Amino acid sequence: MAVVAIISLAVVIGAVIQGSIGFGYALVAVPTMVLLLPWAVPVTPLFLALPMTLLMSVREWRSIDLSGFALITAGRLLGTVAGVVLLVLAPKGYLSIVTGLLILTVALGSFLKPTFEVNKRTRLAGGVSSGVVGTVAALGGTPLALVYQDRSGAELRSTLAISFVVGIAMSPVGLVLAGQVEEQHVVLALELLPGLLVGLWASQWVAKRLDERWLRPTVLMLAAAAGVVIHRDRRRVSRHRHRQSYPPLLPPTLRRVVPSPSQGAPHHLRSSSRQPLEDKGVPLARVSPACPPQSYLRAG
Repeated sequence: MAVVAIISLAVVIGAVIQGSIGFGYALVAVPTMVLLLPWAVPVTPLFLALPMTLLMSVREWRSIDLSGFALITAGRLLGTVAGVVLLVLAPKGYLSIVTGLLILTVALGSFLKPTFEVNKRTRLAGGVSSGVVGTVAALGGTPLALVYQDRSGAELRSTLAISFVVGIAMSPVGLVLAGQVEEQHVVLALELLPGLLVGLWASQWVAKRLDERWLRPTVLMLAAAAGVVIHRDRRRVSRHRHRQSYPPLLPPTLRRVVPSPSQGAPHHLRSSSRQPLEDKGVPLARVSPACPPQSYLRAG
């Protein structure tokens, strides 16, 4: 119960942030779930994000930028394809580091520039950037928020929300078809749903205060924070996880038992001349019980 309560608080805070400026839910709720209930990601956050974006779209539907929505959707499709290609071709870790630095640079540059022109070109570019960043770092709302930073709060929130609905609606369907959705995901989402609704309800008052004079600075500060999060998280993964010879979840005590993949065949699969026994080994189930235990089983 304590774990669910902590995650509920994170969902409330994330819903307040996203309901106020159009994005930011993933920056708070998802890391909390990863730390406390890693099995819930990404299914449960997606189940919560869908009703949240739908409610935000309906709440301020009169302010939706329909022409911008069409360009953003087209750009996100192109950006998603480009993001997948970059993930395949680019070195692990470096792509997200570059992405985080670019977002941080644009956010800091926007602080120095008093206005930002929104036109067809910037909308399409924002959609492409959203697709790439969403695929690489799961924070596709940040580029769109930067594009609409000078528009009214209602237009920013509603346009981003309806753009998210299109992408989010397809993800749970794909997860269901892939067999990744279990009963515990749905139960957890239902337990967290009241907190989500409370956060959206409270965001109405926060949005009114921000819309007066603080919307643009808040958007830029959170966008800069997103760039830092992407950069630091991927740099840590690049340094530690991808350079490790063993699987990341293997306990340290077992690393003395399981040989590193870079060292070739394990010693119990080598002949007396230290040559690997390819296609000459006996299946494990047929090993004689009288076979003396190997040294690595006596370690510790």
